[in-house]
Amino acid sequence: METPALAAPMAGSPTTPELVVAAACAGSLGFLAGGYKTARMLGDQIARVRPAGAGFGVNLFVPNRVPVDPGAFRAFARVIARDRQLIDLPVDGGRQVVGVCCLAFDAPRDFPPEERALLGMMAGLLGAAVDRVELSARQRAVAECLQRTLLPPVLPDLPRLVTTARYRPATVTSKVGGDWYDVIRLSDDRAVLVVGDVEGHAMESAALMGQDRTATASYATEGHRPAAVIERTGRLLARLRTDLTVTCCVVSLDTLDGTAEVALAGHPPPRVRRPDGTIGVLDAPANLPLGVCPAGVYQGREHTLEPVRC
Repeated sequence: METPALAAPMAGSPTTPELVVAAACAGSLGFLAGGYKTARMLGDQIARVRPAGAGFGVNLFVPNRVPVDPGAFRAFARVIARDRQLIDLPVDGGRQVVGVCCLAFDAPRDFPPEERALLGMMAGLLGAAVDRVELSARQRAVAECLQRTLLPPVLPDLPRLVTTARYRPATVTSKVGGDWYDVIRLSDDRAVLVVGDVEGHAMESAALMGQDRTATASYATEGHRPAAVIERTGRLLARLRTDLTVTCCVVSLDTLDGTAEVALAGHPPPRVRRPDGTIGVLDAPANLPLGVCPAGVYQGREHTLEPVRC
């Protein structure tokens, strides 16, 4: 019985997951290198690539169960030790040399000017590609840091309300999103829940998201009802003179009597899980997204939530 083996290049660069994601985003198929890694290391890299939502492969070294033939090794060594020509090409990423590309030929040879020019062009293209991948990785790190600072680090709990949130981007890219969420505690019995989305995936979207989150939290803390919170945030958005639009959902929740007042600004209505396990929708007038009409009038709707028997 023979065990099939997939030969893998000697890879172990810390940017391997980023390279695989970049290949997937470009429509190609990237491969993680499994050589010289523990199972945990390889599992961590797979977990970093999987959220990209694209197919990828893993190159593995599989031990051969066939007994080693020393004579075959010596014969292979004689073959690769023959006279050959090596050429090393510096891979220039634009700002610095990012590596060396080594080409091996099976016999000595000369390189005419046109071949030298072609090899230089190939090295330049390779360097530009590597530089773009590294730049994308740095931009993604900055975007993730910015996203974390603009979202609440922890959510408050009330005596009869436990809050939790999960933020998961649809794809793994260097773009920063404009989505946000918040829970504003007004008292032991009342809280305001906010979910919003700023148009676009640029730094401007993230900056506007931070302003909108601050505005909704401030107006909610002042005691305004959800529709009024959205109206005031819309007027603030008009004063900022931005071309971006914002969708938003604001829910004022009273945990004593179970009332939930919902106001929307072009955002999908919230869902609620009933005590019997079914999922319901807290409907409200859709209204216009913020930024479409500065003088927009917004309306909300009140619901009564069923009590949960513990």
